[in-house]
Amino acid sequence: MDTTSPITVAAAPDELPLELQVYYAGEEACAPGHGWGPLVRDHFVLHLIDAGRGVFESGGHRRELGPGHGFLLWPGVKARYQADRHAPWRYRWVGFNGAKAALIVAAAGLAPETPEFDFADQMEKLAACQRRILAAAAGRGAARCLAETGALLELFAILAARSEGRPPPAPTRQELYIQRAMEFVERNHSRPLSVAEIARHAGIERSHLAHLFRQTLNTSPAAYVISVRLRKAAELLLGRPDLSVKEIAYSVGYGDPLFFSKSFKKLKGLPPLEFRQRAGLSRLA
Repeated sequence: MDTTSPITVAAAPDELPLELQVYYAGEEACAPGHGWGPLVRDHFVLHLIDAGRGVFESGGHRRELGPGHGFLLWPGVKARYQADRHAPWRYRWVGFNGAKAALIVAAAGLAPETPEFDFADQMEKLAACQRRILAAAAGRGAARCLAETGALLELFAILAARSEGRPPPAPTRQELYIQRAMEFVERNHSRPLSVAEIARHAGIERSHLAHLFRQTLNTSPAAYVISVRLRKAAELLLGRPDLSVKEIAYSVGYGDPLFFSKSFKKLKGLPPLEFRQRAGLSRLA
């Protein structure tokens, strides 16, 4: 089995306010015994297995998967996977998220309780979608964003057609609360937000919202607001060179640019200006 290094393309930040965003995509012939976890992600990662064998564990369930199987890492859900030591996987993946990502995933018949699926009869169609995502990620601007998202939506349309005849599981009341809260933060991150206000918009008590965020996303509502603001800031730092660091701080909801810089460095490991400069150099390399 070929164990060459994985091919990975990281998507550039949004130039469009899309509600489904590709973060990265890639393909790999796994080394024997290659594994990940048990850990949690803060976004979705879809894996499509072309060859080999391995084990995937999520939500307390364990399943052996081979060619024609796929699995989805769900935000905030602990999971692990490991390729077989004698016949390791060769797979493709795409990482993504967005305000409507959970609803789109559910429409394709996937849920935290059922993150594995069989796509053997659609392998070539899904592989073509993946190739288009990889090709689009090498582009720039709005065309790149639209091409990536279009290919990912087509991929989920194929999975949704596969599951026709058995409707996707309806979201639970708790999932709807979380979805409302996340969408509210995405739309209002640029202004002062309190946890109480987010909870009111979601339709539940503040303490209940905090419990659901811990249980579902493994974070607090306040920390989620910070993560959204700093993600948007990173996108602006790379996608809007005409904006200063101070202007970006105000644009994503920080009233104190110095506090913004400290928060950004804590999360990204670099001050905002250095983050922008290094990214610019890497693009030229």
